[in-house]
Amino acid sequence: MKKLILLFILICNLLASNINFIDVKSKSSINFTNSEQQYLKNKKQITMCVDPDWMPFEKVENGKHIGLASDYIKIIEKSIDIPITLIQTKNWNESIQKAKNRECDIFSMVPMIEERKKYMDFTSSYLDIPMVIATKTDKHFIDNIEYILDKKIGIVKSYSISNILKKQYPNINIVDVESISDGLMQVESGKIFAFIDNLATINYMINKNFLGILKVSGRLGNRLQYRVATRNDEPILNTIFDKIIKNIDVATNEKIFTKWVNSPNKETIVDYALIWQILIVVFLVILIFIYRQYILNKVNHKLHILVDEKTKDLEDINKNLEMLVEEKTKKLIENEKLFAQQSKLVAMGEMIGNIAHQWRQPLSIISTASTGIIMHKKYDLLEEDKLIETCTSINENAQYLSKTIDDFSNFIKGDREKTIFSLKDGINSFLSLVKGTIKSNNISVVLDLQENIKIDGYENELMQCFINIFNNAKDILVEKVEDNRLIFISTFINKDKVIIKIKDNGGGIPEDIINKVFEPYFTTKHQSQGTGLGLHMTYNIIVDGMKGTVEVNNIEYKHDLVKYRGAEFFIVLSLN
Repeated sequence: MKKLILLFILICNLLASNINFIDVKSKSSINFTNSEQQYLKNKKQITMCVDPDWMPFEKVENGKHIGLASDYIKIIEKSIDIPITLIQTKNWNESIQKAKNRECDIFSMVPMIEERKKYMDFTSSYLDIPMVIATKTDKHFIDNIEYILDKKIGIVKSYSISNILKKQYPNINIVDVESISDGLMQVESGKIFAFIDNLATINYMINKNFLGILKVSGRLGNRLQYRVATRNDEPILNTIFDKIIKNIDVATNEKIFTKWVNSPNKETIVDYALIWQILIVVFLVILIFIYRQYILNKVNHKLHILVDEKTKDLEDINKNLEMLVEEKTKKLIENEKLFAQQSKLVAMGEMIGNIAHQWRQPLSIISTASTGIIMHKKYDLLEEDKLIETCTSINENAQYLSKTIDDFSNFIKGDREKTIFSLKDGINSFLSLVKGTIKSNNISVVLDLQENIKIDGYENELMQCFINIFNNAKDILVEKVEDNRLIFISTFINKDKVIIKIKDNGGGIPEDIINKVFEPYFTTKHQSQGTGLGLHMTYNIIVDGMKGTVEVNNIEYKHDLVKYRGAEFFIVLSLN
């Protein structure tokens, strides 16, 4: 619990970064000198190169320049009354090369670094943004970039931050990527550990394409000031652009930023009650683990006592044979019940593991979404639509967690009450409980379930049968099948009977033991891995409890034109 709360606080502190507008001086008009006016009169057009994939700042879409920088260029174009023509490029590195070759007169939005001063001049800055580190959501927060200098860090090729960091950290392992999208996708695939760019761009891309997959894990001490760059062989062009930039007032800056990044002055509503409920649920799961261990120890203690009592009973067998046989029978029944209970507890333990596995992704989404709301609220950037969308995402994932708890509770409550239930719903509930195991072992479950089949019997006990059969199939698939592990479940009605078939592609059961699999204490596993009661209990539930039949055979079949061999459990129950 303490670790969860500490993690939550670290996320909030990490995201407490800010984006500053440059407070430019407002002028009622722009006074160009005679030489500047003559230059503009002779200049027929101004060519411009941009970063073709750098939203929300700029992008080339269908041949047009869009984004935050495009609005500044429109203001400049209107002020000089000369067309500014876009020179299209495939990536930022190509734009740099065209500027060096004097094919571009200006860059719309760039930081100022020494390397670029060789061929470009720079206006006053109009935007100041911090640089951040993006990683997968399962990575720890990074409070110092020196901790990850040995790992692969992606930066867009020819971006200024690359040169800055190389000077600060000569040993940094920088990987050039083609674009921001390319860099974030390489982080997602694991090709690189992290990606560095400005906060606004990374936040925009994560919310758009990588929500719940990537996160902002740290902030650099570096902040970049963005400017318009002009060719340095025509210095008068820089003087003209600088006057126009300085003439743009704060209100216009804020309006442009709000349009492309987010909307301010929206009230944030954070459902703290829901957050606490999630934390409480996590605490309860930990308690369940502790309670399970306590129960197992208690059962083991009882088993030791039973062994001692059985030894004593054997010593008294000559005194009263008839009484001893009756008493021994009762003891064996109790012992079998205890072993069955232990088997169910082991199944519960596996399901708790499944639940923990299934919760990671929803909890990651909830954490990312909630911290995103806090960050947007802190900087007055939260839109109502975004708030509703994020809260809906949190609620949907919380409902998913609640549904997992309901399925688990229904399984463990153990009420032996005969009811009429939907076979399809029962199978779906069983699959929900073992979903984590299915996913972690790369098993594909192929379903062919007839609708509206109702059974009058013990739903929880039938679910236990499915889990026992599934666990046996899973174990053999993990042991013998490396790829394409398959389990098939089909149901249908034949006259007045319900047929349930469960088969795998694990190669089948050896013919010399297939007739023994339903016998008590018979197992092919190591003693520490199985009690030998799972399939025996399955047989008793179906045959004695539900008056049906169950048998197992090795079969050969084809699926998607591929031939397989495996064991098939054939269950027959009475139709309600």
